[in-house]
Amino acid sequence: MMFISKKYLVAFAFSVISISQIKAQTQTSTTDSIYTDQNNEEQSVVVKRKHSPKLATYLSAAVPGAGQVFNKKYWKVPIIYAGFAGGIYLNNYYNKKYQTYKNAYDSIIKIKNDTATLKINGKPLNTLQIQEGRNYYRKNRDLYRICIAVWYALNIVDACVDAYLFDYDMSDNLSLHISPDFNYYNKQSYYAGATLRFTLK
Repeated sequence: MMFISKKYLVAFAFSVISISQIKAQTQTSTTDSIYTDQNNEEQSVVVKRKHSPKLATYLSAAVPGAGQVFNKKYWKVPIIYAGFAGGIYLNNYYNKKYQTYKNAYDSIIKIKNDTATLKINGKPLNTLQIQEGRNYYRKNRDLYRICIAVWYALNIVDACVDAYLFDYDMSDNLSLHISPDFNYYNKQSYYAGATLRFTLK
């Protein structure tokens, strides 16, 4: 009984350590290099992200607009779904027209009469006109299917970019100034570079 208790205790401790390591690894951080004004020494500043771009990307990939909700950009959700609605409507419209012309063209091919005419929407059309209509509506249908796929990809990219910028200060109180920097010590020691200064008003 004592042996079993120790065994479960060791397993519990091991699981706690594993979970803590996973949390440490999943926490995103960025490292920026800056120069101090006094000693010109390079120092590293670690900026920890509380907002997860990976989670925002996964959410928008699973449900379009969910990443934008996670980023608190609620106004983008209606735009995303309006784009999908428009693309799906046009895809269905051109696909319906394509199927009509395709069936008509297939009927002419079956009877093997190139001079035959068929009425589509009350308008008599010959074989060439039906073939051109079929190709036209198929091309537009395929185009809008590509547009829907691109719109879906943009929804994911937008959520990811917004998540990366979520923790940054984008207010007017933050300014960045870049100026050239040149120091001359002696004939054999000098350097040239650029100085970045962040200012909080």
